[in-house]
Amino acid sequence: MRWLPLLIVLLSMPAIAAERGDRIEGQAVALDGDTLMLDGHRIRLWGLDAPEMDVWPWGAWARGFLDDLLSGNKVSCKVVGRHRKREVAVCSLERIAEDATDDPDVDLAHVLISYGHGVTYRRFTLKAEGWLAKRAKAYAEAEDFARSRKLGLWRNYLDLGDPMR
Repeated sequence: MRWLPLLIVLLSMPAIAAERGDRIEGQAVALDGDTLMLDGHRIRLWGLDAPEMDVWPWGAWARGFLDDLLSGNKVSCKVVGRHRKREVAVCSLERIAEDATDDPDVDLAHVLISYGHGVTYRRFTLKAEGWLAKRAKAYAEAEDFARSRKLGLWRNYLDLGDPMR
């Protein structure tokens, strides 16, 4: 019993930081529209900038949408760097349900941008190389799609001001 406090402390400690190229997999929960918690790692979705939680109502909508995507799904993240005490990763989900499609992998940032729950984080995507440059191009196209159809934050963008700040 005297080991119980030590065990509680050890279990509550953050996971060891992942290195670039590492994969982190498992069940995740949304912390906000562009950050999730997965296996003790706080992960920022690469290439996505979603409204902050205190920006009403877009922040709550983005987190709710991401949380719905994560629910009942296994998530796989490939770490591409670190930023502000978080791993930055490209994450996809794989449906656990039996009705999974032939191509079950879904890029979370791409889906959020496609539905207008965030924008391409150009500060990082403009510098991308290799396979990340291809992702960056797809994200920009997804943002154009959402904007042209007035999806998500683009629905009331002009009426309610800048949803990102």
